[in-house]
Amino acid sequence: MGGTEEIAAGAVVVKWCPAGPRLLVILDRFGRWALPKGHVDPGESPREAAIREVREETGVRAEAGPHLGTIRYRFWKRGHLRRKRVDYFMADYRGGEPRAAPGEVARTQWVDPGTFAQRMDYPGNAPIYRAALDRIGSGECERADPKNRIHPGRDGEI
Repeated sequence: MGGTEEIAAGAVVVKWCPAGPRLLVILDRFGRWALPKGHVDPGESPREAAIREVREETGVRAEAGPHLGTIRYRFWKRGHLRRKRVDYFMADYRGGEPRAAPGEVARTQWVDPGTFAQRMDYPGNAPIYRAALDRIGSGECERADPKNRIHPGRDGEI
């Protein structure tokens, strides 16, 4: 199969609200619910790329946390079979209102963990979804960074 492996990175962004955690999802240009992700630029680490892609695709500012895992897959592009590696990270919400990046993302939405588990459309990413939900369910994310909580009256409530 030849060629090099394309390198990308993405993130599961968590926003803590009075009603519980919310996760940021996108409706991608293929009409599937997914996580924000994209290519790693030369000289950029996957962690840096994940946060940049979140900002570019959704308008949300986030801070990268633990590495959740790596997904590898193949896809066809311009008649050639390509290989891709995507590193995913947990990320803490830091600000900004979600908005869709024209041409890349059709829609953005904050969802609760149950909706997240049911909505995500790429089954190959299931280990990432499970790892994120395990971290959230354990309370590890909330304990790790208390400034990630949203306070009613200051930041609003979802």
